[in-house]
Amino acid sequence: MKHIMRKLNFLPLLFVLGAVLFSCKKDSTKEWEYKYGYTVQDIVGQYTYSGIPDAFEGIMESEFMHVCQDAIINITYGGNMQFQINCPSNAYNRTFTGQPTSDEDGFLIQMATSQSVNSDDVTAYVYTNKQGKIRLHGYARKSVYSSSYGGYSKINYYFDVIKR
Repeated sequence: MKHIMRKLNFLPLLFVLGAVLFSCKKDSTKEWEYKYGYTVQDIVGQYTYSGIPDAFEGIMESEFMHVCQDAIINITYGGNMQFQINCPSNAYNRTFTGQPTSDEDGFLIQMATSQSVNSDDVTAYVYTNKQGKIRLHGYARKSVYSSSYGGYSKINYYFDVIKR
C-alpha cells in the first residue's frame, strides 16, 4: 500500500512536467522569415507600406531618423538593378543603380551611389512568408554636410514594404 501511495504522489508531478514539455514548442505563428538566396527576379516589382504594427518598433524619429510609412519602392532590372525609393511625407526620393552587394547570408540588399564615405546608400532585409509574398524592411541613408556638426552626417529613412 505504501508503494502505491508513493506512485500516486509522483503522478501529479509527472502531469505537470508533461504539460510543461508539450507547451514549450517553437512559435509556429511567425509569419515572415529571411528569404535566403533571393534572386533579382524574386524582388523586382512595386512595393507599398506593409501595415505590420510593430515594423518600426524601437525607432525614435528625430532630425536624423525618419519613418516612411508612405514609402513606395520600385525595383526594376535591365542589366543593372534600379532600386527607387520615394518617401513623399519626408520629401525623399532616390534611385540606386547597379548590382546589390552580395552578403554571406543571402537575404540583404545593399547598394550605394558611389564608393565614397559620403555616398547615399540603402540596406534592405528580404523576407518571405508561407504565401510567397516578398517584404523589404530597412533604410535608405542620405549623406548631408553640416557646418554646425563639422562634417558629413547621415539621415536615415526607414521603410517596411510588401510587394504588390
